[in-house]
Amino acid sequence: MEDITINSLIDIKTYFNISLLVQYNTRAVVRMLIIFALVHFCMFYSNPFNWADEILIIVMYTLFYAGVFPLLTYIGARRNMAKTISLREPKVYTISNEQIALKGETVSSTITWPHIIKFIEREKYFILMPSGRAFYYLPKSGFQSDEDIARLKNLVKEKGIKMSYH
Repeated sequence: MEDITINSLIDIKTYFNISLLVQYNTRAVVRMLIIFALVHFCMFYSNPFNWADEILIIVMYTLFYAGVFPLLTYIGARRNMAKTISLREPKVYTISNEQIALKGETVSSTITWPHIIKFIEREKYFILMPSGRAFYYLPKSGFQSDEDIARLKNLVKEKGIKMSYH
């Protein structure tokens, strides 16, 4: 089988969207709900139920997780893009049946398929995730042909990697 070659360059908007996707995973949402339940318990354990307090808690919680949390994620994404040279440089991924190789001006690495835990397809790109917060960005426009995109999807299925479409 011929290797699949992908040219990749990520921009701040895409990096921010992927960062949000990674931050708002199932575990994070469950953690948010547990914290919400604990705050509720602490507020109403010894005090009688009050709708004004209830609405205040919901508004504050919503503002934090729908406003402050994404803002902090955006600030972190901008800081990472400014500090990390390898994020701003063009990269070439070479995907074979055995491994995924990454080559850039300042970075090069190789990872084998058993270390990839998740494959996410979006409208314009794919994300390969070797761990909880790390990812490989593979834009669909960087593939040499549509046939290579289909080959990558088949390879991921063949390797038994969890796939999702967001």
